[in-house]
Amino acid sequence: MVALHLTRGYTLPQTADMLCVSLDTVRTHVKSLYKKLGIHKKQSLIAIVEEKRQAPQ
Repeated sequence: MVALHLTRGYTLPQTADMLCVSLDTVRTHVKSLYKKLGIHKKQSLIAIVEEKRQAPQ
C-alpha cells in the first residue's frame, strides 16, 4: 500500500496518516522497497510501476 500511495502522489506524512501508521514506519517501508528495487528516488518507483502497467500480460 505504501508504494501505491507514493505512485499516486501522496507524501510520506499523508501516506502515514491514511494508513494509520507512524511516519517512521512509512519511511522504513520506503527504504526497504527502494533497496529491493535498487532505486533511490520516487520517480524511479513511478517509472517501474508505469512499465508494469503497460507490459502485455
